[in-house]
Amino acid sequence: MNKIAKGIPKLLVLAALSIGTAHAQLLGTSVTGAGYDVASTAGTFLTTNFFDPANGYVPAGYGNSSSTTATIVNSGIEFALVYDGGSVSNPSIDSVTADFTASGLNVTFQHPNYAGGLTGFSLVFTDSAFSGGTFTKTADGFSNGGFTTSLVGDTLTLTVGPNCVLGVGCSWASPSTATWAFTSSVPEPGTGSLIAAGITALLLLAGTRRLLAQRGSASARALNSGIRCISI
Repeated sequence: MNKIAKGIPKLLVLAALSIGTAHAQLLGTSVTGAGYDVASTAGTFLTTNFFDPANGYVPAGYGNSSSTTATIVNSGIEFALVYDGGSVSNPSIDSVTADFTASGLNVTFQHPNYAGGLTGFSLVFTDSAFSGGTFTKTADGFSNGGFTTSLVGDTLTLTVGPNCVLGVGCSWASPSTATWAFTSSVPEPGTGSLIAAGITALLLLAGTRRLLAQRGSASARALNSGIRCISI
C-alpha cells in the first residue's frame, strides 16, 4: 500500500473530528420560545407564557412581537418581554431579552426602577437545529446560583432562581446577563463538501499511482523477456 492510501484513514478520522466540533450556523432557523415565572411554591412555574404576544407582555420590534416562533437573525433580538409596562431598557418592574446569534445565546434581565424581591424564571426554546448539539454557558452574572442549562433533543431549558418565589423573591443586579455558546455535530455549510472533495482527490491520485506502477512493472517484464530472447 502506498503512502497516500495509508494516509486516507487518518484523513477520515480528522474529518470526523472537525465535523464533530463545527460551530453550527443558527441564522435563519426557526426557534419557538416560552418564558415562565416561578409561582408561590419553589420549583413550580406559572402557566402564563410571557413570550407569547397574546398575553400582552411583548413590546413591538422584536422577533416574538407577533408570534412565539421567531427566525434567528444577525441584527435583531428574537425574544423580549416587559412586565407591567415601560420599555425593555426602562421597564416598570422588569424585562427579559433572549438574543440568539449564529452560534450562541445572550440573555439580559433589567429592573432599573424596581427594588423589591424578584421571582425566578424559566426560559424554554425549541429549534430543530439544537438537536445533537450542546449549549455551554460562557458567562453568568446572576446571583442565587445563576442559570441551570438543560438541552434535551431540540429543546433548551434555562432556569434561574427556582427558589425565588412570589411574595419573597430574590435580588439580581440590573442589568444581569448570561451567555451560552452552541456547538453542533453538523458541519458548517461547505465543510462536508470540501472534505469529500479532498478525499476523492486523494483516492484518484492513489489510483493513478497504482496504475502507473502496474504499467511500469509490465514494461519491465516485457523488456526482461526481450533480453532473454536475444540472449538465446
